[in-house]
Amino acid sequence: MKHPRYSHLKMIAFSSIIALFFIPVKESNNLLAQSLPLTGHEVQSISLSDAVTLTRNFRISSPSTTVYGEYFSKDAIQGMLAQTAAVGIRVYYGRKSDGTPVLVLVAVNANGQDMSAGLLTEDGLPCPPICDTTKTLSR
Repeated sequence: MKHPRYSHLKMIAFSSIIALFFIPVKESNNLLAQSLPLTGHEVQSISLSDAVTLTRNFRISSPSTTVYGEYFSKDAIQGMLAQTAAVGIRVYYGRKSDGTPVLVLVAVNANGQDMSAGLLTEDGLPCPPICDTTKTLSR
C-alpha cells in the first residue's frame, strides 16, 4: 500500500535522480591524482559556503517538492565503518519496487571494493520532511 503523503515526493525525487544521470561529470584533479589503496584519510571536506552553493544549485534546478537529502543515524554509519577492513562509505542511488528513490550505503575497503557481504543501509529519512530547522543547506 502506497503512503499518500509521499506519493508526489516519490515521483519528483525519481525524476530528479533520473536527471542526475544526464549531468556531465567533471574529472577532478584530486581524484585523478588519487591512487589505491584508499586509506580512509582522504581529504574530502568543503567549506560551508561551497556546500550552500552546491545545495542551492540543486534546489534551483529541481521542482520545489524534490527530496534534498536523507538522514542516516550515527549507529548506521559507525556500524558500517566498524567492519574489519572498512576505510570509507560509498553511496549509490537506488529505487524501491514502488518507484521510491533511495540512497544505498555500503562500506568500502582499501582496494575501493564494496563490502557488499557486510552491513548495508538504505533506510534514510528524507528531507523534507525530516530537515534541519536552521535550513542552512536546505533553504
